[in-house]
Amino acid sequence: AELTPQQYDKALLRKLEILLKAKKFAEILKIDPALLKQAQENQDHFQFLLAEANYGLGQNDQAFELYNKVIQGSKDSEYYSEALYGMAHAQNSKGDGQKAFDLFVQFSKDGKNTVKQIEALYNAIIIGIKLEKFQETIPLCEEYLSMPDDNMQKENVLFYVSTLYQKVNQFDKSFQRLNQFIEKYPQSPKYQEALFLLGYNLQSMERYDEAIERYKKILENKNDTKLYYSALKNTALIHMKRKEEEAAAKIFDELVTQFNENDLEVETYVWIAEEYLAKQRYEDVLRILKDAVLRDDSAQEIDKIAFFKAEAFRGTENYDKALEYYDNVLSILERDTYAGASHIGKGLCLIEKNKLDEAKAEFEAALLDHADDATITMRARFELGNIEKLKNNLEEAAKFYMVVAVLYEDSFYCPESLYRAGMIFEQLQKKDEALKVYEEITKRYQHSHVFEKAQQRLRENNAT
Repeated sequence: AELTPQQYDKALLRKLEILLKAKKFAEILKIDPALLKQAQENQDHFQFLLAEANYGLGQNDQAFELYNKVIQGSKDSEYYSEALYGMAHAQNSKGDGQKAFDLFVQFSKDGKNTVKQIEALYNAIIIGIKLEKFQETIPLCEEYLSMPDDNMQKENVLFYVSTLYQKVNQFDKSFQRLNQFIEKYPQSPKYQEALFLLGYNLQSMERYDEAIERYKKILENKNDTKLYYSALKNTALIHMKRKEEEAAAKIFDELVTQFNENDLEVETYVWIAEEYLAKQRYEDVLRILKDAVLRDDSAQEIDKIAFFKAEAFRGTENYDKALEYYDNVLSILERDTYAGASHIGKGLCLIEKNKLDEAKAEFEAALLDHADDATITMRARFELGNIEKLKNNLEEAAKFYMVVAVLYEDSFYCPESLYRAGMIFEQLQKKDEALKVYEEITKRYQHSHVFEKAQQRLRENNAT
């Protein structure tokens, strides 16, 4: 018996479904739509199958067009939601993330297949994260997490939403979700990363002690180099925030030493060197700066690097090397931040080499070229006093020391200058002037390093 038009179309569509299941997409596309005897009744089904075949062949534009025809035909079509789902995948494959995101969200609400709705919601979450649509993706994650526990991707989504809350600065919510993740998924491959993020949240909330404790757990495991590095760096930043410079320098040094490939700026290297310089750890200064000059951004700190190297070499009594680097600083004409201090340092090196006239010229240059810098001019006058004393020009030396004491306010150099002037006055048999400066020390600088010495000189001079 001859097939009715309805039976014929049903058989044809069934054949196409079998070919689709067998992934014989090219054969499906060879079928002429004119073969349908009831085109109007079955058009949406046929177009949907053609769309699926095109999608299977990676022909996403054609697939999208056919899916769209199904959707535009009628929302009551039994293939409407399936076409919506397919169109979302086609848009995603085309690289149109925004449209794919919108379609997956729409299907997750309007679709008729619960399993695919859950998959669509998860796809929307992944795309939303990729598109950095954090505010829009967070409620999708929360919706996903509210679904039954047999949901396969809950572990991932719980982790994702923790990071999303962090990105929008909702650290308290991120903290809550991360704690849930750590408690529920202790065997997760993301467990260590969750611990780190928990530490970061605590750090962002200024709960520093708790943050450090979380980072310590990361530091117990050196297998994940990236997390170890980040935990170490963040711990150093916490110490910096709390003005714990020594602890911060120690950790930054470890980062520099252990990780040649790091994201630290040369400014950090120079800061470590400066901390070590203050503690007279000269070899460590030179070690850190040796690495600093290899950084791509070292040029922006070239004057600091040269100056700190000069200071370190002077500290190790390598005066020739120190002079070389002081000259390097002074040759950088466009930067004079350390020029005055370099004249001072250079002069001190020349004193050690017994080149007093050359040293004097450096101190005079510092005084002349940096007249508006009280720290430099004070130090220059103090060192000029030392030069005159070494030359046995005691009257001149005393004058320089007294100028320092009168013009400046400094807890070290002012009492030190007064004391040195007093000792010179004693040598010059100017007892009254000596007593005056010693008395000034005992009145004005009771907490200075020369207070007891001044008292002793007063007692001895008054006894004679």
